[in-house]
Amino acid sequence: MKKIFFPFCFLFFSLVSCNNEKSNSTISTDSTTKTNPTVPVGEGKTAISPADYKKVVDANPVVLVDVSASWCGPCRRLAPHLDQLAIALSGKFLLIKSDSDRDSDLADSLNISSLPTLLLYQNGKLIWRTEGYADGDENTIAEKINAAAKH
Repeated sequence: MKKIFFPFCFLFFSLVSCNNEKSNSTISTDSTTKTNPTVPVGEGKTAISPADYKKVVDANPVVLVDVSASWCGPCRRLAPHLDQLAIALSGKFLLIKSDSDRDSDLADSLNISSLPTLLLYQNGKLIWRTEGYADGDENTIAEKINAAAKH
């Protein structure tokens, strides 16, 4: 019963807080992605393939991937914190934002089952993964990024 109740509550509260925000985003797999602190994936029109995703992750030393959705309340609360981290820690990591609905093939290949999901890569290898968001989690995220950037 608990296994069914929690996902139902999550879905219910996510849908209650939903809206139709669209992200202004692009993707680039060329050398400009190394200097751009944020690479939102897709533009509401174009999904990123798992192969292109891997190219971007492998091309950068530290990459934080935010898999979210426009209808997800916790995702919308986390987004400004990630944008601030991208500015504050500019040059230490690359932030990739992916919409799980638009980039469903990518979400499937990453086994995304909860939103938001954050994935931290160091030299192309996944070193940290977390699902969900609670206020204050941005401090943990910053610590993980700083630790990965030191190595």
